[in-house]
Amino acid sequence: MVRPDRGSQERRRRGAAARADRLRPHPQPPPRRRREVCADHAIGPARGKAAHSWPHRAEVSSRFLRTVESGDAKPGSAAARAGCGGRGPAAGRRAHPAQGDRRRCRWSGGGAGDCHRAVPPAGAAARTRPARRSGSCTGIAALGQARARGACETAGPGGSRACPWAHARFGGPRRGGGRGPWLQACARHRGGAASARPVPREAASLRRFAASGKRRTGGLREARLQLQASLDLATAALATDAADVCIIAEGCYPFVRGGVSAWIDWLMREEKDLTFEVVTIWPSETDLQSRYEFPPNMRRRHHLALHSPAPRPRFFARKPFDPSALAEALITFTSGGTLAELAVVDRIINPPGRQLSRAQIMNSPAAWEVARLMYERMMPQASFLHFFWAWRAIYGGLFAALKFELPKARLYHTISTGYAGLLAARASIETARPAVLTEHGIYTNERRIEILMADWIADTIEKGLALHDPRYDLRDMWTQAFEAYAKVCYEASEDIVTLYADNQILQRAMGADPARLKVIANGLDFGKFAGIGRAADDARPTIALIGRVVPIKDVKTFIMAAALLREDVKELRALVLGPTEEDPDYFKECEALAAQLGLGGCLEFTGNVHIIDWLPEIHVVALTSLSEAQPLVLLEAGAAGLPCVTTNVGSCAEVLNGRPDEEPACGPGGLVTDVVAPRDIARALKTLLLEPDLRRRYGGALQSRVKSIYANERAVKAYRELYERCRTMPSRRPIAATGE
Repeated sequence: MVRPDRGSQERRRRGAAARADRLRPHPQPPPRRRREVCADHAIGPARGKAAHSWPHRAEVSSRFLRTVESGDAKPGSAAARAGCGGRGPAAGRRAHPAQGDRRRCRWSGGGAGDCHRAVPPAGAAARTRPARRSGSCTGIAALGQARARGACETAGPGGSRACPWAHARFGGPRRGGGRGPWLQACARHRGGAASARPVPREAASLRRFAASGKRRTGGLREARLQLQASLDLATAALATDAADVCIIAEGCYPFVRGGVSAWIDWLMREEKDLTFEVVTIWPSETDLQSRYEFPPNMRRRHHLALHSPAPRPRFFARKPFDPSALAEALITFTSGGTLAELAVVDRIINPPGRQLSRAQIMNSPAAWEVARLMYERMMPQASFLHFFWAWRAIYGGLFAALKFELPKARLYHTISTGYAGLLAARASIETARPAVLTEHGIYTNERRIEILMADWIADTIEKGLALHDPRYDLRDMWTQAFEAYAKVCYEASEDIVTLYADNQILQRAMGADPARLKVIANGLDFGKFAGIGRAADDARPTIALIGRVVPIKDVKTFIMAAALLREDVKELRALVLGPTEEDPDYFKECEALAAQLGLGGCLEFTGNVHIIDWLPEIHVVALTSLSEAQPLVLLEAGAAGLPCVTTNVGSCAEVLNGRPDEEPACGPGGLVTDVVAPRDIARALKTLLLEPDLRRRYGGALQSRVKSIYANERAVKAYRELYERCRTMPSRRPIAATGE
């Protein structure tokens, strides 16, 4: 006979006891007794039942609303008891019958000095303004009311704004870590200098906290009602703290020097009376250092990384969104590119009353389902692996722009279409504030060139040299997305500004409204360059390419032109003035080409320089770019009286030769060649170097044109008028999502 195992017997005995215990009726714990307070100590209306169980404001401040003023009254203290006009000399003192029923107000938890006033009868409205405490700053109404008794003698930041000292900080931990949103207090109550501007956080965290019904620190179950009452106060404080203009820049300021970055820095410094915030869009998180000292009227810089490291995948109890609805919305938007279609995507990604995380949008089973549905609709003939990673790259940037926390501003000014234009369109939808676009170059065309030349995009269809093949491929997917971003940016912009008229042909072809198109040419400080001396005729012949050492500047063509020119111009000196670290591989290729052509004693890479220090040594400026808008370097050289040789891209020919309707006609300011034409460029440089009279005549003509057309005052006046008109526009009606 096998004896039973003692462990098995014990486990069976414990299991039977647990089952019996679950079947046994258990007494329910007694309900939590609410502390009833009188009308003076109630936080909000009674709404047909006993007054809220919140204690006196002094207790609220010590438990939840931690004020910055030292010596706050504590519950039961003499200072706290002084706040209630109904305090009694001893505990248990009963209220007068005329004041309601005889239940005693228990605001301080019992003990001597309790309020003896009666609790309001059921259904009576409680007083929403707490009793005034001695020694308190009453410059703003407590708990979001219109006005408290008295006024704070110290004005808040900005002059007329009241001091919300009692709401200086919503203390206590919140979900996700961190503290509550900051509001602005006057210099006396925030403990800092009056010139120090506190930074308010978004009202969204306050709204999420107010919407939550969970118990908070101190057991205050009515916290959400209190915070909801204070939400208007927070929103008003943030609205008054909005910047005048939010500039949205992609891939330039402040990490890249020159070009568009220099233009942004110039614009903010010229508009001294306006406050700016800048959103920098970059492919990923970066530790690059700023190349510019920020102007004093730039309040903050925000960084938007399109492809941050993805959070750890998680599995969720329920789908965060409807995958089929998001897939359909993305396909519709990228094929149409309208504001209403973007509003549908935005509504799914940012649903009212909910907060979707990046992990839910990109790494959840619902996100996988979206990618699968879009693959079946768009490219079923292609490899799903290639489609999936292209999908993450394209729509990951779109989701990043839609989840980015928008800075508060009265006007959103984007410096291109693309992701910057997408963010401006979203701001126009969500804030109902106007957006404007200044397009230096046609962003969509530049992306088309990159996409066609990219070797990291897999070709799933062999199209050969066909220009119009209806079959859809990954390159079409990329191009279509950027075209949709451009269309939605054009539709959202009140004004579509470009630097020269030829750009408007392409903008109209992309759907821009002709009535909104404007031309504002770049401006520069003419007097800063006009006094620079010119190189002597008998000095060493010097040519210079001023710009970054990157492929789009086609520095290799300049190097080959210098090698050809050295055969005819003895002692030639060729300079490349610009930063070399932006594309290290391309810079090494340029150095190798110069060494191969034997230009060691002729060609010099100077790196980043102060251009004014080098212009007096230069005879002719060369520009060999593959793509440009309105190069600032041509205007700077022209203001200094230097002729130029440039490729026929962007507005280069217009700057050198003038518009057909130019009055008075200044004449040519240089020579224009085709792109990637080193022999033509060398021939043009030789003509200007060997003919001093022609060089001086061309330099003088370009200097006159820059002074009359591209002077700083004209551009500053145009943007000042544009900003003033758009900033003061009333908020327009919200954009309705398609189907609403």
